[in-house]
Amino acid sequence: MKLPLTLFDTVLSFNSLAKIPSHTISIDWFGNEVETRASFQLAASMDHILFAATVSSAPLCNTSLNEGEYIEGLWQQDVAELFLCDENSTAYQEFNLAPTGAWWSFAFSDYRTEDNARYHHPEGIQCLSEIHSHSWNAAILIPRQQLSIEFDAAAHSRANVCFILGSDDKKRYLSWKKLGGEQPDYHLIENAALLQPRQG
Repeated sequence: MKLPLTLFDTVLSFNSLAKIPSHTISIDWFGNEVETRASFQLAASMDHILFAATVSSAPLCNTSLNEGEYIEGLWQQDVAELFLCDENSTAYQEFNLAPTGAWWSFAFSDYRTEDNARYHHPEGIQCLSEIHSHSWNAAILIPRQQLSIEFDAAAHSRANVCFILGSDDKKRYLSWKKLGGEQPDYHLIENAALLQPRQG
């Protein structure tokens, strides 16, 4: 299954979200239908990548975190995740986005192998968040020049979108692309989806 990507020739901003189709992941890692509606939007311009998530359940998160705050460990509660694959190697970069608009990222040279030499902390990241009692949405705008990998955002490029939702006893794992493996593991990036670009 290819990963939909909307391309923009103009400046990409949070105002662009109204023009980007939303796509829902309705089946969890184990093939079960999920009651919670988890949707995403993904777009790219020459300068930026825009990733947004909308979830129809009460957020499980640290509400003291602010939009644009960088913090590790967001995956322990509700989180939307974007994986971007390097064009010329096994390297990839992961972005985590919390309901509050807090975020985290790192680069990997191979499966779960953190690459400190490759990773440089992205500057100019912008985040947006809106939390309600029974839903949440968040978005992150990433300058492409700040990526730690080569990513063309083209039909030959590979990426994946995932969610971790709910508490420990009811935690659900959702992935746009079926990555294989009996247990949830979003780092099986060799099976990531090819992009399906369309003009916005």
